[in-house]
Amino acid sequence: MLNEHDLLSLREKVLMAMDTTLPLHEFLEHSFGIWSTLMRLGLDKDEDLNYLQELDSDLDSFPIGPIRKFWNADALAKEDQKIENLYSDVKDELPKIYNIILGKIDRELERFNQL
Repeated sequence: MLNEHDLLSLREKVLMAMDTTLPLHEFLEHSFGIWSTLMRLGLDKDEDLNYLQELDSDLDSFPIGPIRKFWNADALAKEDQKIENLYSDVKDELPKIYNIILGKIDRELERFNQL
């Protein structure tokens, strides 16, 4: 069930993920989980967003967030290279996808304001 709080939280998460000044790992922390939130809110029914589902699946295998402190430095360096390669592959596509998501969120928020 959609509610205004969840929509606003997702909107903030997407805006943070769009911040190109963030270090790569912070960007990934904000990006990770956007897909699962879209699914939970029922906003995932758009073929343009399939790319995001794949990215979310890829990110699931990387050391992102607090878990990093438990990793061996050499292993972490190898994974960081893979993360940088993935980011390089997706960074040009993400703004378009995030704008689609923001449009969906804004339309839903408009519906709440009309009630």
